[in-house]
Amino acid sequence: PIEVAQAKVIFGSRVFHLLDATHVASEFFRVAAPGAHLVIGRVRSEPGSIKSQMARRMRELMREEGLQSRAGKKAEKELVEICLAQGAKLLPDHHIVSWQVSQSPAHSLASWRGKEGLGGTNPPANQKARILAKLETWARAEFGSLEEQICADESYQLTHLALP
Repeated sequence: PIEVAQAKVIFGSRVFHLLDATHVASEFFRVAAPGAHLVIGRVRSEPGSIKSQMARRMRELMREEGLQSRAGKKAEKELVEICLAQGAKLLPDHHIVSWQVSQSPAHSLASWRGKEGLGGTNPPANQKARILAKLETWARAEFGSLEEQICADESYQLTHLALP
């Protein structure tokens, strides 16, 4: 473990949404030296992209099944709010790089089927399969084909917090 007030920069990329925001903030303030910075890296997809639409619909289906997903944006916002309430200052976000990706509903489905959990939870296998089957049915109706590749922009962005 890092000793108290020793870290000048704390960086996490695509991870903080998986952890308890209160605990992360507590550890940040414990290990942060005066003037330290917390930097949160995250990949952002266009809201209208296939990937984003599929994720939104998956979360809706999970809610219908009584499951609460761990949405990355919501978890990051919670962490930032906790840090701000404890005296951190939010600095301007940094847009690092953008790129184009080719996405299909089939790719999203395959990715989620290949993971142990779903949306940051670990539902029973039969419940996960049921949610993904409903998602597949919805995607066929919404996009016409599971295999259609559509280009979308993604970007890597940093949220930056500083202690006084």
